[in-house]
Amino acid sequence: MHNKTCSHLPPGFKYHVLNGNAPDIFYWFWAIGGVCWITVLCVVVPQILKLRRDGVEFRNRSKDMFMAKAFQIGFQVCCYPVVLSTCKFIVLLSPSFMFQLEFIASCYEAYSIFLFTQFLIMLMGGHKKSAFLESLTHNWDNWVSNLLTLDLKKGPPVKYWTSFPLACCCRCLEIPKHMTHTHFLIIYNLILQFCVTAPFWSFVMLLKDTRGDREPIHWSNCAVCCIYGLFVLMRGTMGVLSPYNPRGKFFSIQSLFLSTIVPNDVMLYLKVSVKKGHRYDERVMREAWSCIITLVFCGFISFAYRRFWHRGDCRSAQISFERGSIIEVSSSMSFSGYDNMRGAYDNPNWDESLGHAHHTESVSFHAVAEDGKNNQLLKLYSS
Repeated sequence: MHNKTCSHLPPGFKYHVLNGNAPDIFYWFWAIGGVCWITVLCVVVPQILKLRRDGVEFRNRSKDMFMAKAFQIGFQVCCYPVVLSTCKFIVLLSPSFMFQLEFIASCYEAYSIFLFTQFLIMLMGGHKKSAFLESLTHNWDNWVSNLLTLDLKKGPPVKYWTSFPLACCCRCLEIPKHMTHTHFLIIYNLILQFCVTAPFWSFVMLLKDTRGDREPIHWSNCAVCCIYGLFVLMRGTMGVLSPYNPRGKFFSIQSLFLSTIVPNDVMLYLKVSVKKGHRYDERVMREAWSCIITLVFCGFISFAYRRFWHRGDCRSAQISFERGSIIEVSSSMSFSGYDNMRGAYDNPNWDESLGHAHHTESVSFHAVAEDGKNNQLLKLYSS
């Protein structure tokens, strides 16, 4: 009676691993998946700890109660491959948790993409601390103008609307132009809609599974719009974000995003060999293949996270957030150099000769005045 009741359910850890009922292909999955999971942990976890340690030191130096927002975003985004690979590897060990873990992975995926867009806005000098308070007393137009204080016309005009995957074939028809604030908000909403719909549909699938409903839900259109928004944002802001190597950061986020979407969609149209009437039905095997593909992707992409997400960008984003300016800070700069730089920036009469007055490491930053009229480039050299 118990076997009849559980025959339609995915196998659990005891039935799957301890009792040795898993198909032979799963032994290969466990070996490959385990290597990829350990690779992600060894590559990304030290970077996460380094960012968090630097954020705590930054907090103590500035005498704040909480860690700076940019450092919080930095190490939380770097946790994305760790969370994703862990969820996928657990599914290989216990397929009965596949919908619950898919929901957890989707929520963190949406959260990471949202944090990534906030990090880009901080790097560009937008999202002044006073923007939200001003929005309570001013109209929408004033709120939009205060939301983004950066100069989006920096760099050459580009064709950003004709991007992958929706309009890349029509690039010859678009006229090169600079991104406007209105277009930025449209693209921002394209990305943000996935951050809301992905957890929702994952939760719906979880509820359907508890009721025994195996009919799949196709919500790939939301993911395609998000991918398109990320590519458009990358092309449109390349000139503004050029000091921070934005392509590497976009590549790391987009690659992990595609590694979760593409395998699931591809496996829907592929046939997998299963034993008729067996607990390892087509749904379980498709999920297993999807997990191993994602784990392999995570193993390779983890090196991109380690290379392109470092503390120098977190410091730059935090200073830009505080000042509403575009700031570039060397990743090797000491905290004393950071303090001296902040003091120099607070002084409205600073000039290039200030650099020789401070015994700091070599650092450069680009300060953009809030009125958009006075752009200056300052270099502080160590004596």
